[in-house]
Amino acid sequence: MLKLRPIVVNNDMVVLGGNMRLKAAEAAGLTEIPILKASDLTPEQQREFIIKDNVGFGEWDWELIGLDWDSEVLSEWGMEVVSDTGWGEDFELPDGDKEPFQQMTFTLADEQAVIIQDAIKAIKQTDNYKEVETFGNENSNGNALYLLINEQG
Repeated sequence: MLKLRPIVVNNDMVVLGGNMRLKAAEAAGLTEIPILKASDLTPEQQREFIIKDNVGFGEWDWELIGLDWDSEVLSEWGMEVVSDTGWGEDFELPDGDKEPFQQMTFTLADEQAVIIQDAIKAIKQTDNYKEVETFGNENSNGNALYLLINEQG
């Protein structure tokens, strides 16, 4: 497969396309992989290639995208750009979520997750939990976590 879709690099050997294929090749223990050097691309063409190569399947670092890229140009290149409010034009909040609420995701070690889940379960069984300021939020886990943080503060 790598022969059909080689890793695309610039003159400095910076990967422009194929980051996930490169990671898979490294994980498979490959020491040599086919590359295609895009030495005739200008810096702006390289940036365009990076976006266009990943627009269908890429994962994005939205903070980096927001700092380093012009949203109009990204839109021209086929990327669905989020608005300055953080929501795309067609974006719908998940059931139960509504503005001005935010859904947050954290990566935790298994042991950390268990501790936090147990703490949330415990706080939800107290009278303190019933008195927490919810700011209109109906998510009980979010409210319990908010109370735990305030109690630590």
